[in-house]
Amino acid sequence: MILHYLDLSIRSFKRTPLVSSLMVLAIAIGIGVTMTSLSVYHMMSKDPIPQRSGTAYHPQLNTMDDGETFWTSDDLPLQLTYNDAIALYHSDLDVPKAPSVRTGLSLQLDEPGFKPKIESVRASGLHFFTIFDIGFQYGSPWTQNQENNAEYV
Repeated sequence: MILHYLDLSIRSFKRTPLVSSLMVLAIAIGIGVTMTSLSVYHMMSKDPIPQRSGTAYHPQLNTMDDGETFWTSDDLPLQLTYNDAIALYHSDLDVPKAPSVRTGLSLQLDEPGFKPKIESVRASGLHFFTIFDIGFQYGSPWTQNQENNAEYV
């Protein structure tokens, strides 16, 4: 039976090469887009750090006035305020805590030819590395004493 369909497809290509080529191209693009979407969905639905997901929390507090619903779909801000994050950090909850904020900084080096630029960074606390199981290529995290004294490390 497959030989019959192969013969029909060859005849169709000979009779109408442009339409047949466009049809094959459309089917190929459709399959490619579908498989890409399924692959992305499969990867995004996985647990990024399965060994830590039972102990990592992302607190959200409703700090907006009534009627302000422009933050997220669940009407909660994406980030805590600085005061709320520090209050949670200094609370007596018995879990590792690391306030973290997305921010930017101006990067300027003392090298000639290097133009200053603004970079997006994430600032965090000491326990960030243990909570998310992040290692260092060089060096190690700072100590609790260094964090308490706000030392430059």
